[in-house]
Amino acid sequence: MKKYLIVGVSGSGKSTVENELWKKGYRTIDIDQEPRLTHWINKQTGERAEYTPGKVSEEWLNRHAWLWDEAMMTELLNRDPGNPVFVVGVTSDILDQLHRFDKVFLLQIPPSVVRQRLEDRPGQDEFGKSETEVGHVLSWQGEFEKEMIIKGAIVIDAQQPVEVMVQKIIANI
Repeated sequence: MKKYLIVGVSGSGKSTVENELWKKGYRTIDIDQEPRLTHWINKQTGERAEYTPGKVSEEWLNRHAWLWDEAMMTELLNRDPGNPVFVVGVTSDILDQLHRFDKVFLLQIPPSVVRQRLEDRPGQDEFGKSETEVGHVLSWQGEFEKEMIIKGAIVIDAQQPVEVMVQKIIANI
């Protein structure tokens, strides 16, 4: 079974692409929507931490990591061995997780578009609604994207219509 990872900073369109792939009949796992898969941990103590949307400081974000449960991810990846699966999302240690996947796709957008999309994002409980969170995403974006490209991620221009992005992803699997 082929396993694909779709990454990008907050606001890059990961969930939109995931939904379109799902509509086309592909098996998808949105790590932010899969119950109990991801969680915040304190980097020093390893204990789980409670995140309050829009109410965390830059210091809090630097002291904590967003991770997935390793055993649960393994189980999810192996659940339907005859069909390809697309995992969509980013964790703090995503570079250490790349070995699990046959290909990685990076949804890339300029910082100005990140800011605009996060400001326009519907809902009150999603990461990236506060200025602190937006600043955190933007400060991390350049290095993250550079590392993903060095590791071989296939870059997808995420300013294109979702149908075009999905076509490009499917053409590369």
